[in-house]
Amino acid sequence: MTNGRNIAITAALAGVMTAPLVFGSSPARADELADLRANQELLQQRLDQLAQIPAVGGQYGGGPPGPTTVQMMGGSFPRSFLIPGTDTSIRVGGRATMIFNYWITGGNPQNPNHTAFGNNGAALAIPLHIHTPAGNPARSRGNNVNGATPRQSMVSVETRTPTAWGEARSFISWDFNNNTADANVHVADNLAPRLLFAYGTLGGLLFGQANSNFADPDAGAETLDYGGNIGNQGVVRLPQVRYTQPLAPWGIPGALSMSVEVPETDFWKPATGITNSDSATGFPGKNSAPDLTAAWYIPQPWGHMDFAAVVR
Repeated sequence: MTNGRNIAITAALAGVMTAPLVFGSSPARADELADLRANQELLQQRLDQLAQIPAVGGQYGGGPPGPTTVQMMGGSFPRSFLIPGTDTSIRVGGRATMIFNYWITGGNPQNPNHTAFGNNGAALAIPLHIHTPAGNPARSRGNNVNGATPRQSMVSVETRTPTAWGEARSFISWDFNNNTADANVHVADNLAPRLLFAYGTLGGLLFGQANSNFADPDAGAETLDYGGNIGNQGVVRLPQVRYTQPLAPWGIPGALSMSVEVPETDFWKPATGITNSDSATGFPGKNSAPDLTAAWYIPQPWGHMDFAAVVR
């Protein structure tokens, strides 16, 4: 009985000691809740005041009141933003590139802006020693030539919009590596822009200027040359209409694509080799039909396989 009485007394004392602590915390918590409500009301009042301030119209201000400023939201793909009031996401990209070059030999003294060596560069025009005898003026004038150019700078704009027929996408990009701008710098370095890509897609349909369906840019070797690899499998960027169909519904890996592309007829003459479509030289060919291509692209964890065919 003594032990039971002691346990009861201890429990009662614990309850008495705990009760003031519990009840004592209620006023402090109430004060904190009151402060939070007050701060929330002040914040809401400030937001209401900001919402009533109209945006300044006109480019330099002073015009009629404009709509309330809308915060830009993130778009549907990386580094894009949603155009206010639409479902279209847009991304504006590009880079400013400055190239300094120095030709130990083989440079063009009258073309200080050109920095590409590839198919649209100076590789085919370099006066190598095996092509010119020693002391040739054309070779000696190409020694110790320096230049600088921003012509490899690039600008691009891409949009994506969800539709009932699939995602609608547009992409356009250009640089300033236009060969028509090769001239000396007399007054200003007037570089002309060059269109690289300009195409739109809707589901599996593509139309515009894009990489040729016959080409495989993913298989190209990595190079620092802006002009591209020498010995590519033909022209890369071409105006075309293409349709791509994934083969997964039939249990076949990859996708099959077919395109109709702008043609360019080549003809072999024993005396002059391959000629272009100059009618003045008696060229017998003409671009009577578009090029038809088909490609089967199979992605794999280790890389990809691409089987392509073209009918000219």
